[in-house]
Amino acid sequence: MPHPGPHGEPDPQLGHGPDRRGDDTARLDPVVDGFTSPADAASYQAWPPAGRAPATARARWRLLGLITGGVAASLLLAGVCAGGLTFATRVADGDVFATAPTAPPTFVGQPPLSFSGRYPKPSQLCDSADYTWLRPLFNHVEGKQQTDDKDPVSGALVSTCSGITANRDIPAASGEFLLQVAVFGSALMATDAFDRGHDAYPGGDFTGVGQAAYKFVDPDRGPAITARDYNLVITMYWQPSVPGSLPDGLYTTLANVCRSSLVVLRIG
Repeated sequence: MPHPGPHGEPDPQLGHGPDRRGDDTARLDPVVDGFTSPADAASYQAWPPAGRAPATARARWRLLGLITGGVAASLLLAGVCAGGLTFATRVADGDVFATAPTAPPTFVGQPPLSFSGRYPKPSQLCDSADYTWLRPLFNHVEGKQQTDDKDPVSGALVSTCSGITANRDIPAASGEFLLQVAVFGSALMATDAFDRGHDAYPGGDFTGVGQAAYKFVDPDRGPAITARDYNLVITMYWQPSVPGSLPDGLYTTLANVCRSSLVVLRIG
């Protein structure tokens, strides 16, 4: 008895019926939507293997351009950052637009508003005074020594700084300097001391340093400039190694040291 099919019909492969083939090798020819499979495998064509699309020359140049542009942009950004950091540092230091001085500053007349008109006692005169203007006449300075004392009569606080100067190109510039600063209790006392010194060592008046100044030659310490500014009297001496051998521009150099030192000594 034939086996029923999936829907109750006789199985065409096992039962007797009109769909039964005449031999065991017979098979059904599947028909799907009117498509009949080819008779042999040779009728099939294999698909080509999948792979990347071949790179073109334009794509390569585009990639190379992107890489080059990225490197250039990175270098530019690094330069901008470095420049910004340098600028910020110089602004913080206050010298972003600073230039080398072309002439010594003068402080004649009223003092800056930040100055009270009364100098404090200098602290470490060899460090607190400004010796920049010893150059270019004296391009070598060494052996600075400092002393501090109090005048028993006037009560002035007296500080000194001495050292040796030299210039390889100017033999006459060899000698010793002595910077002396006396701080008095009042501007009147400083004026009296300044006038007494001026009378003891007659010399020509020198303008542009403090409120009053004059130049003279001390018999023991050599040429000098003395200036008064409010309650302070400052004197810069220079003694040549060879007596009578004075370099050109000596008094200007001594005056410049006094003038510039007055600025820094106002803040102690």
